[in-house]
Parts: sequence; C-alpha cells; structure tokens
Amino acid sequence: MIVIRARVDTASARAFVATLKAELTPEKVDKPVEIAAFKTLTEAVIQTKAAIGVRPDGRRWNIEKPENKWEVVKGGPGVRIVRNLSKVMLWLDQGTANAGTGFIYPVRKKFLFVPLRRAAAGGWHSGLKRGVDYVLVLRVRGIRPRRIVQGVRLKAAQILKDEFRRFVQAAIAKAKTAAAAAEGRA
Repeated sequence: MIVIRARVDTASARAFVATLKAELTPEKVDKPVEIAAFKTLTEAVIQTKAAIGVRPDGRRWNIEKPENKWEVVKGGPGVRIVRNLSKVMLWLDQGTANAGTGFIYPVRKKFLFVPLRRAAAGGWHSGLKRGVDYVLVLRVRGIRPRRIVQGVRLKAAQILKDEFRRFVQAAIAKAKTAAAAAEGRA
C-alpha cells in the first residue's frame, strides 16, 4: 500500500488575504476616490470654459461664471459627488427652447426684454434708453446644448478606473510583501 502525505503551510496565503482585506476597506478606498473626484473637478472646469468660449471680439461672455461653481461633496466613505448647481450651467449643458432649435416667447408680457448693457442687466428702470441699453423683441432663439456633463462623465469613469487600478496594484504589492515575510518566518 502506498501512502502519500502532503503538508501545506498556509501561513503565507493567510497573511496575503489578511493584508489584502485590511487594504481594501471603505476608509482606505476613500483616498483614490477623492483623488479621482478632484481630477474630475479639474476636467469639468476645463470643459466648461471651453464650451462657453469667447465672444467674437475676443472677450469673455459677461455671464455668471459657471466653471467656478463646480464643487466636490463628500457623500460618505468612498463616495464623492462632483456637482454644479448653477442655473447657467443647466442651460449650457441642456440648451434652451427645444435644444436650440426653437424660440423662446414672452409668457407674461407682449415682448421680451433683452439687455444690451450692464446697466440693464438688473431689469428695466427709468434711467435706461431703449435701443441703447435694451431692446424689446417678440422672440429669441434658444441656445444649443453643449453636453458638458456627458463628456465629463465619460472622462470621470476613465479617471476612476485608472486610480483604482493603481490602488489595487499597490494593495496587492503590500499583500505579497506580507506573504513573503510570513513565508520567511515559517
């Protein structure tokens, strides 16, 4: 009768699994998520500035600066929300009046008030000159959607994937080191 006895030392495997388990907790995952969130924030600001562009005379549009309204909010361990609560951002991203193919008509009055100068931006008052500071129009064409968030979302997925790849590779390297140390002790 032939008997084969096999003895396996699992100390190195247990050390590998224990180290990997300790490295992949939500608190430790929080760091690469935060890095990815701030890289996404940077990308969102860049794409928003590019979508707004400049006026034909080379100056910036005189609107609220939606690129400065991007923020990162912590939703919990391992959760970050990159958002922009600006109304202007909503209009830039989704467009107005049937995605820019339609017109905006007055709802409460007969004409739309369109300011031409900064003095008229706050609305009509008695010191304004018609045709110089403002004009009244029957309709205006909507703006086309810039789809900024859609592009940022795609870029964010790639950024997060890259950050997690680095994070998991580092965790596996630490676990391999711990396994090798445990094997050396055995």
